[in-house]
Amino acid sequence: MEENKNRDDLFRTIEKTEDDFEKKITQISAGALALSITFIDKIVDLSTAKYFFILIIGWVLLVLTLSINLISILISREFNLKSVDEYDDYEKKIISDKELIQNIKNRNKTIRKLDIISLVKLLLGIFLIVLFSSLNINNKSKLNMRNKDIIERGRTMRKPQVNPQTSSSENQTTYNNSNMNQTQTDSSNNNNE
Repeated sequence: MEENKNRDDLFRTIEKTEDDFEKKITQISAGALALSITFIDKIVDLSTAKYFFILIIGWVLLVLTLSINLISILISREFNLKSVDEYDDYEKKIISDKELIQNIKNRNKTIRKLDIISLVKLLLGIFLIVLFSSLNINNKSKLNMRNKDIIERGRTMRKPQVNPQTSSSENQTTYNNSNMNQTQTDSSNNNNE
């Protein structure tokens, strides 16, 4: 009795692990696809990018991962229904226990193969997107270095506003007068202390 309970616990653990695996594959592939489509232009300048086919292949592999995973779920459902029917046939003595076990093993192999294909396509798709980004990231940095005027580092100071109606010599005089007034105010404050 205790042995059957342990066996049932193991099967529940296997079932939960397989469910988690399929969910994670779907979430990771969908997330990687969405993030790469959304942010690839922030990492790489697409107008000057090289090896664009690598990115496309990576995206296709992620879409295939999603597709295969969804197909695997549907096939698994159908296989479970077939197994239930065969189990009923086994109880009616229509098929043998060996035949039932062999059919279930064959179906499980098929699902396992689909899961492995999904995992390989996911890893390869992510690898290709990272490869594309790393091959082209220098293009973005070279482009930015050519436009050094655009790059600002640290805290910047605002430029003083110049009144377009006054001449530049008048602006300089106004600036010098305001500095002198500030210096006089500072020295009078120091004398009062």
